Amino acid sequence: MALHDKMTIKLQSRSSRSRLSALLSFLSLFGLAGFLAAQTPILDDDFESGNLSAWSLIYPPPDGLGPQVVATGAYPAIAADSLSNVHLAYARDGKLWYRKFDAVSETWSNEQWTGIDQYASYRNKPRIAIDSKDRPHVLGGRSNGSGRYAYWNGSQWVVFSEILNRDTDLAIDSKDNVYMVKRGGSFGGYVGARLRLAGSNSLNILPDPDTANGLPLGRNDHVYASVFVNPVDDSVHVVYRHGKPTNFAYRTSDDTGQNWAGGGVSGNDDEEPSGTASASGALYAVSGRGDAYLKTGEPSQWQHLGLAVEAGDRKLPVVSSDADDNLYFGSFGGRFNILEDGVWLADLDGGDSELMVPSLSGDPVGFLRVAAAPEGGFAYVIWEEGSVLAANDNARDNFDLVFSTLDLNGQIGN
Repeated sequence: MALHDKMTIKLQSRSSRSRLSALLSFLSLFGLAGFLAAQTPILDDDFESGNLSAWSLIYPPPDGLGPQVVATGAYPAIAADSLSNVHLAYARDGKLWYRKFDAVSETWSNEQWTGIDQYASYRNKPRIAIDSKDRPHVLGGRSNGSGRYAYWNGSQWVVFSEILNRDTDLAIDSKDNVYMVKRGGSFGGYVGARLRLAGSNSLNILPDPDTANGLPLGRNDHVYASVFVNPVDDSVHVVYRHGKPTNFAYRTSDDTGQNWAGGGVSGNDDEEPSGTASASGALYAVSGRGDAYLKTGEPSQWQHLGLAVEAGDRKLPVVSSDADDNLYFGSFGGRFNILEDGVWLADLDGGDSELMVPSLSGDPVGFLRVAAAPEGGFAYVIWEEGSVLAANDNARDNFDLVFSTLDLNGQIGN
């Protein structure tokens, strides 16, 4: 089924899922991987900006949206816009690159340099978010802390000069205000925040989310933070580790970051937590260990939903929510899981086996990122393949970046 068909015929929710169907899909792809693994390897010099001819000779593009190599790089960041187009950012050769997938034509744009210097470092992994005009905003940097923010204005990338340090994240509200969090506060805290008001040419310094309004200070040691916005009311939410009153801590603001409240989520202290707000306004978080939580009250009332993915330090688990409040989780090693109507595709606490994407090349799989399609029923996924390590700090950026779709049954591709 072509993507435009998926966009008009939403996948129906199933009360019982067929793991056999997913397993058969995986086995068929593993057969393909065995064939591809025997082919001539791709050399770094084979890649040219916007030219996929070298890849297509070795990895013929499959029908529809089966797994396919779409770039070379590391630390992919992915987002979907309101038209279900896909926006991809990634690090390679000291630069932050960008490509766009058109959901109607099912084609990729040429590669663009965003104007940001970016090295393969878990300290400055790229981030991407989409505004109301379906334009991308990116955040990246170097391991020395020279992070930068940039956005596409319709004709070129506009790069802001302010250094944002490392361990950064960004999110955009419905009015196109852009929020950023970074390691290191501005007023005595360990988590800093910036706000770019819609259309502004500068960044405003916000009160430190972790300590504003008398909130307790945590511990200053790689305080990774994630920021996300509730689409229902534009409230801003931050989850981070090394916090208080619990190691996995939470902060929120309903006045564009001028004041903050919050509490704790759990005692887990692995790096790095992540969070999302669903279309209905429900707030979800995933700890660095991979446990999923639903916010149920104030200030520290979170319901443990189960172990979403096996993660841990530097595995960087992520979560994305679709229009039907289904949750898609991803983590290092190609691990993924789905929570649909409160039921796990793989109940890891109940003894089910982990779900992992099949390697297209036969090489190990690294970081997996997910972006739920806005119409619901499936998500886009991107993952690394190559000589991957969980801590690719300034080491490697020549991985194959493999793109595909993930449906509610766990099937990769069509």
